[in-house]
Amino acid sequence: MKKISKISFILLMVLFFIATGCRKRVTATDADMSEYGWVLYAEGKFLESNEWFISAVARDTTYKDGYNGQGWTYGKLGEVDSSIVRFEKGLAKALADTTWDDQKLLFSDPSHDPAKECRAGLTLAYHAQSSYGKAIENGLKFLQSAKDETYNASTTSTPQWSFSRDEKLNSRHIIWTVSSSYFSEGKYSESQEYANKLNVIDSTFDFSTTLGIQKLAAEISRLRTTL
Repeated sequence: MKKISKISFILLMVLFFIATGCRKRVTATDADMSEYGWVLYAEGKFLESNEWFISAVARDTTYKDGYNGQGWTYGKLGEVDSSIVRFEKGLAKALADTTWDDQKLLFSDPSHDPAKECRAGLTLAYHAQSSYGKAIENGLKFLQSAKDETYNASTTSTPQWSFSRDEKLNSRHIIWTVSSSYFSEGKYSESQEYANKLNVIDSTFDFSTTLGIQKLAAEISRLRTTL
């Protein structure tokens, strides 16, 4: 009986260790935190959303979508400088990263490319900061990567790119931002070129006159209401 009891005890201990060993603590991954941040972003809860993106990056400092999310939420919160810092970090990591975990974002639902989204965000943020040269630089690079550099409303109704978390935001907004930035830098011909991409019929203004420049400014303002 003692022998049987000893064997039974050993078997029970083995079963115990197997059972407890199979229980793994379930914790949220950086991707889980980031995705929940996007859920809150879509609900307009930008402060709470930002906190989840911060947590995602705290868990994995290389996770590019966490920086991407921080960039967009800081922008919504009016913290433009912080937005730019996060977008720049996210873009640098996105351009350098080739790991499968991050590449999976391209096949997620909704599918999104943090590199493009960071570049689009930088275009808007630099424009808001009045850093028009950098807005133009990022805007042109974005349009090329998004394959929207040849977009023209007279021939194409829908651009290739739209923001995965807000489909109302698309490449037309980036084109407008480039046009507005060129205007702010006094490059009126370039500004008109990009403004005309958003028009079914091209407009032509005489930039040798104050009236012509004023008309272009009015056209840029009008186009903003059509985005």
